[in-house]
Amino acid sequence: MQFNEDQGKKLFSLLGIPVPRGGNATSQDQAADWGRQLGYPVMVKALVEVGRRGLAGNIQQAAGPAEVERVAARLLGSKLKGRVISAVRVEEVIAFEEELYVSVALDRARGRLLALFGLGGGMEVERSSDGEFATALIPMRRPFYRHHARDMVCEAGLNAKALVSAADVLWRLAEGARQRDLLLAEINPLFLLGSGEVVAGDAKVVLDDDAEYRQRGWLASVIGDGPTGEHSDRATGGSRLGLVRLQGNIGVVGGGAGLCMATMDAVVRAGGKPANFLDVGGGVTQGRIAESLRQVVSLGVEGILVNVYGGINNCATMARGIVEAVQSIPVTQALIVRMQGHFEEEGWTLLERAGVDVIKRGTTREAAERLVAGVRARNRGQARGDSAG
Repeated sequence: MQFNEDQGKKLFSLLGIPVPRGGNATSQDQAADWGRQLGYPVMVKALVEVGRRGLAGNIQQAAGPAEVERVAARLLGSKLKGRVISAVRVEEVIAFEEELYVSVALDRARGRLLALFGLGGGMEVERSSDGEFATALIPMRRPFYRHHARDMVCEAGLNAKALVSAADVLWRLAEGARQRDLLLAEINPLFLLGSGEVVAGDAKVVLDDDAEYRQRGWLASVIGDGPTGEHSDRATGGSRLGLVRLQGNIGVVGGGAGLCMATMDAVVRAGGKPANFLDVGGGVTQGRIAESLRQVVSLGVEGILVNVYGGINNCATMARGIVEAVQSIPVTQALIVRMQGHFEEEGWTLLERAGVDVIKRGTTREAAERLVAGVRARNRGQARGDSAG
């Protein structure tokens, strides 16, 4: 589970790591409101789980309301490495003297967490770092003590008051990663202020999916309702949605891993390209199926094929979730639902009343062919409209 910057900073706050003041905005007006609350200038950041946002021009400083709105308008709805930017983070500008780097990541070769600390963080840290990183393996069955963190920071070349504050952040990050089953916890840059204090300028956090059940106590407060990213899972009714992002244009929601993969194959044979893999699994709730569609829509797809079977699941419940998503997002892409099984008649009726194209007795192949043909026809129509304009 990969966190966006806002979620990562919420976790850092729980760990006692200082972060800049700020908040999320999904519109230009909200971004300007945050600017007024924080005081200008402010930073406007694309809230999407993609690296090198700064190099791609997706992190900008804004001096006033008009500039905040202009930057937010440019970012919102745009794409970065295939991910639609649906929110921005607006936060205070930090006046710093140096940029540091600190991270704790799983060393898969040794099966241990590895802590890193270095001078010269920020963009292109691999090239700009002033020296070698100090490293240390995190103990598995005993704490990573504060003096271990101080030794690392001292080895990297930091001293005086900055040593104490930076070592404290490193220690909190290491213990947080160990106790919370994190595969990665990175702060780059870690801002060093003139006072010797430090502030986390960014946050990159990845949680081990298999350990999520152990971490639910704090996870809901961190994840909240914020946008999620590639390979991310979202707590929806206490269950997990695993979406794997691909590079195609057709969104796929399947009721079971096998059916989902067969649906993706059918899309390819019909001439389309799957944009994702998303298996809603068993015990589906209305909220879970609605959330699955919201996640697929956020990928910026041209069409969506929902292929589900009512065995363990209830077709009427799944239909209600689809209708909820269609009416609340709304879903403007070409959408076809193939649904059969338990309470199928009730499900079909709900979908038809909502204007959703539903295949009752057809095959997965027929559903994929119909959807891909519909997407192509829509694209041709739009092209003719552009030419006429």
